[in-house]
Amino acid sequence: MKFRMKKIILLFAAILPGFAGLAQKPLKGNKGFTFGVMGIDSIVLTTANNGTGTLSFKYLIRDDLAARAGVFFGNSKFSTESDTTNLGVLYSVTTKSTSMGISLGISKSFGSSPKLDPYVGADVWYGFLNGSLDSVKKIVNKKGGGPEGMYYRTQVSDAGKGYKFGIKAVAGFNYFFSEHFAAGGEFGYGFSTASTGNGKTTMTKYDPSVNPPTTVTTGYNSATVKSSGFGTQGGGLICLSVFF
Repeated sequence: MKFRMKKIILLFAAILPGFAGLAQKPLKGNKGFTFGVMGIDSIVLTTANNGTGTLSFKYLIRDDLAARAGVFFGNSKFSTESDTTNLGVLYSVTTKSTSMGISLGISKSFGSSPKLDPYVGADVWYGFLNGSLDSVKKIVNKKGGGPEGMYYRTQVSDAGKGYKFGIKAVAGFNYFFSEHFAAGGEFGYGFSTASTGNGKTTMTKYDPSVNPPTTVTTGYNSATVKSSGFGTQGGGLICLSVFF
């Protein structure tokens, strides 16, 4: 077993330098796919192009210039609970959000290293987003200002539903550890605008102090909210690329 392991280690030691020797940046006419996952910023429900993943296609117009098109997508869920028993109240909040969209852009490479490929570029993008909110305030003892077991629940469907549009500058790098494969990172910053809202809000009050216990539910439609501004967009992508 030790002999076989030694042979495997020696084999890798012989192969890896060969891969390093083959490492070369792509040239005019080459194509590639890049998959990026969020390494720093995982917020989805904002005006920025913040997805938890992206998939892009690149075509090299020149050795140092590439056209790029991509799709981005994101999905997140966040739950929190605040136990303020000393005040007689227990709070819990759950938010969910999803987003998806497309982008078009161009990138310019520079540097003379055959392995390291730093670049800058710009993208325009358009996307859709949606989300929901579930918030509960429950009375757990007399300090809460009501009978034990009473709760107020607010549910918002299509919270933040709408569109988003933006333009961003990007800076990143690829490191080619073989002829066709690279790993790297990318950061984006730019202007974005969004229109969200029009969701339905339902408020429920449960009162166990009466016989029988009563549940009162009311609902209304949320207003549309528009926002815009500068900020990070898809910040901190960790990227893996394949070129052919």
